[in-house]
Amino acid sequence: MNLPTINLGQSDVKITRIGLGSMPLSIYGRPIREDAIKVIHRTIDLGITLIDTADAYCLDENEKNYSEILIYQALQTYQGSANLNNIIIATKGF
Repeated sequence: MNLPTINLGQSDVKITRIGLGSMPLSIYGRPIREDAIKVIHRTIDLGITLIDTADAYCLDENEKNYSEILIYQALQTYQGSANLNNIIIATKGF
């Protein structure tokens, strides 16, 4: 699927105009880990190249970086045909 792309800021890096926000996969009411990973895999299969995260996307301080770890596991287990070198993970923090 060819989704519209834009440059990331002033760089030459292209990202899709639509990204995946990982907060709902990581906070209260989140899906089980296996289902969350399936969502990330499907996102990649659809051609989305931007995944947004933050270290605060977790249930509590004991789970800090839950979202980043989830995305890492999804990328490590991805078996589709998309080029993972095109995936941009955006994070924020203090």
